Amino acid sequence: MKKWILRGLLIVGLLLIMVLLRTPAKHVVSYASPSFHPAVASGISGSLWNGRIDTLQHPQMRLSNINWDYRALASLVNGPGVNVTGQSDNGQFDAQAHIAWLQLNKPGSVDIQDLNAILPLADLPLPAIASAVPLSADVVAKLERLTLQAQWPTLAKGQVALADIQFKDKQNWPLGTIIADIDTIDDVIEATLSSDSEWITLQGLATLNPEGQYQVTADLQLSDQLPVVLRTMLAASGKRQTNGAIRISYQGKLPR
Repeated sequence: MKKWILRGLLIVGLLLIMVLLRTPAKHVVSYASPSFHPAVASGISGSLWNGRIDTLQHPQMRLSNINWDYRALASLVNGPGVNVTGQSDNGQFDAQAHIAWLQLNKPGSVDIQDLNAILPLADLPLPAIASAVPLSADVVAKLERLTLQAQWPTLAKGQVALADIQFKDKQNWPLGTIIADIDTIDDVIEATLSSDSEWITLQGLATLNPEGQYQVTADLQLSDQLPVVLRTMLAASGKRQTNGAIRISYQGKLPR
């Protein structure tokens, strides 16, 4: 008798899971939208299992042709998992993520695990002066955990890198990669900064506290073989030290 009860409960559970995964995507996006405001999604089709958003418009950037598919096997190991692909204005982004959907029942809360994403630097909302610099790169995120409350990061652990940096002068200068190893200590998000480059050496630390106060301190060494225009621009980011390094030091408060 107990075996039949257990089998019955298992069948019911599997049916509920199948019904959940076939939930129309428009209902899922509508439910999750408070967590991603002010981004607006349009052209929503498919289901939670396999869906599509034609356009995701944010005041500072736009993504299109977003497709996702649910990884059921991954959910048995590390929570629900989703593959995401789509196009940005200047390139194509590709992401793989485990998303803890249960966290979406808290208004404005999103908890993401095992996030891997790539996005062209040019697609980010950069200041006009930064956009004028002939640099190209990819932003590569590999985060074990990211928690957002009302779109504000409260916990982060993993790595974000500015990869395949290219400076376009009379020739292309491959500048390597700038790396931020991220962890959260006593509610403060810390990023240890370093570089993997033949031409530049970077060492530093950046912090962000729950009140939005940030601080960045780093030393930057530049090769004399770099183009003068690039060395001049990078040197302007800080003060030159007696050892020749550029000391970069910023602090302030981000609006929440």
